[in-house]
Amino acid sequence: MHPVSCSYPKFTLIKKLFIQDNDCAKHCEWQTFTGDLEDITTLYREGKAQEIYIVTSGEMMAMYAANNIARGVLKYAHTGGVRLGGLICNSRNTDREIELIETLAKRLNTQMIHYVPRDNIVQHAELRRMTVNEYAPESNQANEYRTLATKIINNKNLAIPTPIEMEELEELLIEFGILESEENAAKLVGKTATEAPVA
Repeated sequence: MHPVSCSYPKFTLIKKLFIQDNDCAKHCEWQTFTGDLEDITTLYREGKAQEIYIVTSGEMMAMYAANNIARGVLKYAHTGGVRLGGLICNSRNTDREIELIETLAKRLNTQMIHYVPRDNIVQHAELRRMTVNEYAPESNQANEYRTLATKIINNKNLAIPTPIEMEELEELLIEFGILESEENAAKLVGKTATEAPVA
């Protein structure tokens, strides 16, 4: 199969962090985190993350990254109590993206909790150093983020993930046409889009 590094440089996840105060009341703090796999593993090990939501897409490296994060959640699920709340598909407009991420989620023993469509309004907000909800609170994209937040707040489907082996992930990517088999890949070397059109 095609050699692909599993040490994808950056990951993004959303976590609900529960902190107990002196009265033992639980407060929910929302945080987003982007960092190296080592940094994320530190969150698990220190018990600072209890619910993990992995942001991924239908791109190959994003799916490798999601599987690696799920592996980290599994490692500390029994000692740190961390659980996987679901995958968030941050659309890259790849072929069969929703179906692909829903299938990956099932393999990981979780759910695709929400599909966030691609919208250029995100870039417009970033240029102004604003969130979409600040820049265009009535936009469709802002509504998508509010819907996602509501789903996370109400989510009861917290699971211990079942990360898959690289071979199984590659087979899934081949099944959905994202990755070519070794045999087909050899036939495609040096072929133009006209000579070997994408199915």
